[in-house]
Amino acid sequence: MSSNAHCTVTSLDLSCNFIEDRGINPLSNTMAKLSKGMHHLNLSYCSLTGKGVGNLMQSLTTNRSCATTLTYLNLCGNSMREDSCCHNLCTFLAQPNVVSILDISSTDTPLDMLFGALLRGCTTALTHLNLSRNPFSYQTKKSKEGKDNIPSAFKQFFASTLALQYINVSYCKLPAEALKNLLLGLACNEALKNVELNL
Repeated sequence: MSSNAHCTVTSLDLSCNFIEDRGINPLSNTMAKLSKGMHHLNLSYCSLTGKGVGNLMQSLTTNRSCATTLTYLNLCGNSMREDSCCHNLCTFLAQPNVVSILDISSTDTPLDMLFGALLRGCTTALTHLNLSRNPFSYQTKKSKEGKDNIPSAFKQFFASTLALQYINVSYCKLPAEALKNLLLGLACNEALKNVELNL
């Protein structure tokens, strides 16, 4: 792929393979150069760490075509706890993009860091969002009133998204205030109809 200047691969499913970071890093370099971008990318359960996923997300951000072509991104079951990984994932998602299906379930990604990026880049096309089995935050701080401090972007995303049909936040141990904000955001969003919510 890297040596083929006319490579037209736009869909790649390597799920459930023991790729690890040593396998994803050369692939990331290739992703940055694909002239037609990528439409479908499934790397679920590939034994990746946050460093490897971070390099991949940086490559997708570098390749400007991916922001207008990538509609399916599945990173489920990889370990993405590192700050650099979260930063690079958020950088990609924060730019205007066409990701319709996003699955980062079981990746140990702190969700409170994610919603600012989702609000900036993912309110138009995103239809399916699977965040299950991730912590809401590693450190939930309390306000002066004793309530959990929930980022304003969390509620704003659900109030602003235009196409969302499916949300999975099961096994995320959402603070009560976060759940309240999620439901209030959906309740005031007139663009959404019949959203399936999995708690």
